[in-house]
Amino acid sequence: MNPAGAPSSFTLAGPWVDVAATGEEVTSLSPVGDGVVNALDGQHGSVPLSGTGFAAPVVSGLAALIRARFPALTARQVMQRITSTAHHPPAGWNPLVGNGTIDALAALSTDSPPPAPAAKPDAAAAPITAPTMPVPADHHSRDAALGGTAIGLVVLVAVLASFGATKPRLGPSGRDSVVGD
Repeated sequence: MNPAGAPSSFTLAGPWVDVAATGEEVTSLSPVGDGVVNALDGQHGSVPLSGTGFAAPVVSGLAALIRARFPALTARQVMQRITSTAHHPPAGWNPLVGNGTIDALAALSTDSPPPAPAAKPDAAAAPITAPTMPVPADHHSRDAALGGTAIGLVVLVAVLASFGATKPRLGPSGRDSVVGD
């Protein structure tokens, strides 16, 4: 939202928008020192602080204040309080500002939660089915075959190695070599 209360030019409209907050020409903490700033130095002079990165923390801060004021509320109830106390657009929910611009004073000073705002268009919940888990394959036969093959190869190598150890060695003349010849 801009200071006049209209959606900002950089607003990303869509069905995900629940509420809006000021994100243009905001005052924030200085990134380089103590104090507050409302602009940063740019190539062509001062640039006002603007962006969704400034609006989102305002809504998050309001949620934190509501949790501090009403600690028994669930997260869903905090969200409900923020949306139901917002300044609603005349035609109801819309993709630019959702349920409207947040009103921190109303969200924090209303003793009982106000009624729920009108639902978003196409907000009918479709049932979600859990994915089916595949039945794990039975690998017992494969494991037994691989194990048997491995044991057979070990026995074969052992037998061949034992024959090689007992075979007489022939010397250069073709006769058995004897130690000490």
